[in-house]
Amino acid sequence: TDPINVICIDNESDVSSFAVTKPKSFYADISVVESLLTPFSEGLTATGGYCLIDDSTDLSLYGLDSPQYIYTYKFGDKTFKIELSKQGVIDDGVYACRVNGGNVIYKVSVDSISFIIENVDELRSTILFSVSIKNVDVFTANYGGKSYSYNIELEDIETDDGTKSESTVVYSMDGEELDTESFQNIYMAIASVSPTAYADDGGELSNEPYLEFELKMTDGSVNTVKFIKYNDRYYRMYLNDIGDQLINYSVVDRLISYFDTFNAGEKVNSPALYD
Repeated sequence: TDPINVICIDNESDVSSFAVTKPKSFYADISVVESLLTPFSEGLTATGGYCLIDDSTDLSLYGLDSPQYIYTYKFGDKTFKIELSKQGVIDDGVYACRVNGGNVIYKVSVDSISFIIENVDELRSTILFSVSIKNVDVFTANYGGKSYSYNIELEDIETDDGTKSESTVVYSMDGEELDTESFQNIYMAIASVSPTAYADDGGELSNEPYLEFELKMTDGSVNTVKFIKYNDRYYRMYLNDIGDQLINYSVVDRLISYFDTFNAGEKVNSPALYD
């Protein structure tokens, strides 16, 4: 089985702070990654021990000559390794466990190792795009060889009683105020994009984007969403150059049509990406 590589990333995407980089490329579900970290957040408790390891120890008796599961954690310059196996272990509900190549084979209850995953797709985040529009300063759409930038501002307005103020989002291009409802409808359409399938490879960006969104955040960071041709049926979607989601051509073309309508000064009603 190919090793699964999960990294901690610094991003403002509101999707996840973790990403899988091997054998696929996608954002990881935070709750699943947190479960992988339970040996450090909650500890890993042994119910007993099988033996002390010496030169005469046959690791195959415990399945540790070729462990079923190997978890390697890197924190800065420190590395921790947990090896687990049920092969050859006669006790029900117990795994043989070795930590950091130590000289003890422990008994670990299956109840204390809920962090075990069998398939890389168990780590997948179901959220593709989730960035609050109020945290965006400038939204830019690039397609068809052109670039369209929309400024986003929060303006305070007084409530009816005049005692409080609320913030409303104002959209503009080249100093001209734009229709708020239309832009928000397009933004919700982007957020509703969902994959039809997933790519199997690691995810190198080999082509120029057919459609690209660049979001300059209020804190100065930048998020990008790219749709790059994958085959004659799908575009591959990348969020900050990470992603293996395959989006149907018709969906991406429909997003572009919404921007064409909006840029022509026409209203965009609540769009339906999927018929």
